[in-house]
Amino acid sequence: QPNAPRQVGWLLKVDSNGCEIENCVVGIDDIESSQLLKVYPNPATDRLMIELPESNESNKVYINSITGESIAVVDVPLGATQVEVNTANFAVGVYLARINNQTRKFIIVN
Repeated sequence: QPNAPRQVGWLLKVDSNGCEIENCVVGIDDIESSQLLKVYPNPATDRLMIELPESNESNKVYINSITGESIAVVDVPLGATQVEVNTANFAVGVYLARINNQTRKFIIVN
């Protein structure tokens, strides 16, 4: 139909293992308040801030595409409670940030 809106993309809800979850409502702010890992702004363009649970050990934040491809590994300095990730070179899409057993979804837009 000539006046129909154009579909510009789809969002796919996945669990922490990257498996599709059927029949769900997808939203950017579907984070449980009990989780300590936070990402913002979401959606992001050229930078992403990741707030971390307090820890006495250094860690790494693993960034993966929604398909599971490793995009970046960010070193977290000892005692840091947040890190900034340069996302300027990330393709538009849905990504997962993971540290220890916590995972957060974020979206990169133009």
